[in-house]
Amino acid sequence: EEGYSFSASGIYKCPDGVDEMGVESWRDYVKSWPLSEQPEVFGMHDNANITYMSKESESVLNVVLSIQPREGAVAGGKTSEEIVLDLAKDQESRIPALLSNETAHESSFAIVEDTKLMTSLGTCLTQEYGRFNLLQKQMVK
Repeated sequence: EEGYSFSASGIYKCPDGVDEMGVESWRDYVKSWPLSEQPEVFGMHDNANITYMSKESESVLNVVLSIQPREGAVAGGKTSEEIVLDLAKDQESRIPALLSNETAHESSFAIVEDTKLMTSLGTCLTQEYGRFNLLQKQMVK
């Protein structure tokens, strides 16, 4: 059925004119999808992605810990604790700067003239900026 949506957002749907589409049309259609799959594609809630990322982070940390030597440092070498601390410092140095409204596009936090209120996008972004900045501050501690 043309226009049938496979996901709640409507990103993944049956394209119009599906019966007449050629290979190039299909390629263009598939290229219009997001680069990374959203959980909705698999019928899962957005929280599934959060759970996946948490487990993936835990897995990476477990690998880092598992490859550390169990013996003391050789003369002049680093102990396993020093190696892990160096990795943690390297990761900390990669944390981006705090987000702010000044670097956003002007339409992101636009005020609607009729109501004198910020658009819903701006309201959501303000809340997410706050959450993200709190997370970054905790990560730096």
